[in-house]
Amino acid sequence: PGDSFALSRMSPVYREFRPRESYSRPTLGGGSKPATTPQVLRLLSAGASGAILMALGDGQLRTKELTERIRGYTPRTVYRYAEKLTAMEVIERQEVPGVPSKVTYSLTDPCGRELFDLVDTYANASLTRLSSGEIDARAWGSLALLADLWESGMIEELNLGPKSATELAQMENGLTYHQVNRRAGLFAIGGFVEETIASGRRRNYSLTDQARRGMALIAGIGRWRRRYVVPKG
Repeated sequence: PGDSFALSRMSPVYREFRPRESYSRPTLGGGSKPATTPQVLRLLSAGASGAILMALGDGQLRTKELTERIRGYTPRTVYRYAEKLTAMEVIERQEVPGVPSKVTYSLTDPCGRELFDLVDTYANASLTRLSSGEIDARAWGSLALLADLWESGMIEELNLGPKSATELAQMENGLTYHQVNRRAGLFAIGGFVEETIASGRRRNYSLTDQARRGMALIAGIGRWRRRYVVPKG
């Protein structure tokens, strides 16, 4: 099954979602540039963003219900990251008039719902869940590592087969041998690459099944971006 996510340099998926793609239209949070796939991954990895997305997958929640569902974060932190997801139009904040007024949050449809489905599928296979069924807060940080792996260009090289640190340092990404070694060590800790000893005691790095599932998530977010984040025209 892992091979089904392999990307060749000539495949449409590779051409569409290679790390160095660029866009010119503003989208995320009013910024001057659209959110790239790595930026979306880093947003989900940061603070309470991923947990908020998962909590709203079951339906609309009032403010207090949302903050109680997101364990390990203060209400202020939950509000801050809810605002970031609202700015990206992944979730919707609605205020119902009354005394007192009621504020609810929900996934936007189809934008937020599709992103939830993508992340939920990946999380079920690759992120650690607690006995309560919630995703371990520390597990979200691996999405930032996945973003780094994608941006470095190492994922496309390792997709072609195992490579040594020397070979990876020869890529046109500006990384030195020592930088490659250090990053490969972090990616290994995150479960995205594994180290093997080849002939002559040379250390090689190769992608794990988790990394290939990550490639599928990256491709899915790329398609999602083109539908909802990058304006047409």
